[in-house]
Parts: sequence; structure tokens; C-alpha cells
Amino acid sequence: MIAGIPGHPVQDVKISNILIQHPGGGTRKDAALQLPEKEKEYPEPTMFGTTPAHAFYIRHAKRVEISDFKILTQEKEERPCFILEDVDGVEFSNVKFPEGQLTPRFVLDDVKGVSVQRSRPVPDTEIKETKRQEI
Repeated sequence: MIAGIPGHPVQDVKISNILIQHPGGGTRKDAALQLPEKEKEYPEPTMFGTTPAHAFYIRHAKRVEISDFKILTQEKEERPCFILEDVDGVEFSNVKFPEGQLTPRFVLDDVKGVSVQRSRPVPDTEIKETKRQEI
């Protein structure tokens, strides 16, 4: 999770050369979860329990770069890999997704300046601004 609070975004985060491997098993119900803000309880990373994304949930952030990133799951996963909410400027490069995932890889809500490059099966994508989009 990369999360700021409303009006105070996390800024200038770069993550590279990461492998995330987990058991999977996330459900559609998990994917539909709406996480509360809980501004006064940050920064405990486990405070939300199951999150609606199985790789990264990114909220209230600016200028995030994720590159050379691989996600492996042992079981079927029904949650998207990445959920972005209130994000301004994010670049994904060379992301490797779990094979056979049927759900969107990205769910974007109120996002500006999204770039996805060399991250098959997602086509190279540039999004200037969107209120809601799935990739």
C-alpha cells in the first residue's frame, strides 16, 4: 500500500526490482472493498486487513514509478493487481502479471498522468486523466 491522506499526498516514490509472491485466493467481494481513510491511524500497514488490490493499493499519491516488478500467485486471484485512487503522475514499466488473470490489472479512480509500458498483456497505455477506468 502506498497511501497519503486527502490533501497530503505521498510524493516521489520509486519502486523497482521487486517480486511479490503470495497465496492468492482474493475474491470478487474482496475486490469490491471500499477502504476507509482512517487518517488518524496511519501508518499501520495492516490496519485495513484484506485490501481490494493484490499487488498495490495506491491512494493520495503524486509521482510514483514502479518498474521491473513481478507478481506471482499460487491460487486464482479475482482482485485487480493495482488500484489507484486520487493519483497524479504514475509510471509502470516492465510489470509481469500472474498468468491467466481474468480481472483487470489496473483500476483507476480519479487519476491523472498514467503510463504503462512493456507490461504484457496490458498494451502500452498513456492516460491523461480519467475519473474511472479499468485496464
